[in-house]
Amino acid sequence: MGIFKKKVTDDAALIAGCITNDRRMQEGLYRKYFSTLFYMGLKYTQDEDLVQELTHDAFIKVFKNIHKYQSIGSFEGWMRKIMFHCVVDHFRAKKNPRFIEIEEIRQMLDNNTGNQIDFDDLIQDINGLPEVHKNVFNMFAIEGYSHQEIAQKIGITEGTSKWYLNQARTLLKEKIAQKNKYESYARQN
Repeated sequence: MGIFKKKVTDDAALIAGCITNDRRMQEGLYRKYFSTLFYMGLKYTQDEDLVQELTHDAFIKVFKNIHKYQSIGSFEGWMRKIMFHCVVDHFRAKKNPRFIEIEEIRQMLDNNTGNQIDFDDLIQDINGLPEVHKNVFNMFAIEGYSHQEIAQKIGITEGTSKWYLNQARTLLKEKIAQKNKYESYARQN
């Protein structure tokens, strides 16, 4: 074991330093959370150069907006939401068919009064869909396949693919609405 211990700075100190534009604190925050945001981006594309660029963009937004963080919910969750928006914005700007459905869910999350549903909750909700619904949703919304391609790959008709996608969207909306209802009820009591 070495003589020198690596200094660990807690999030509150990093946030306070970043608000005052302290470069050492910004570097500390970057080093602490880079891999978290980078691997999150890899869930959407295997292009590591693109993910690195999007991660840098997310950190720029974090540093510009860190004064807006209100210590409600986890700081990591707040940053992950920023990263998620950077990824969605990138694919949306490229007019790529990817993230069409994810963008709709993002808007639902943005309209969530408590802003308590984060990226992990969204992925958990998607993964909790029935298997065929989840597969069709992921192939269409995340991987960018057309309904014709989905139908060929999993052996269903295009109409059935569209039906599964619609059902997946409906189930996700219901899950988010249910969470909002519980959070609203919890805040009132």
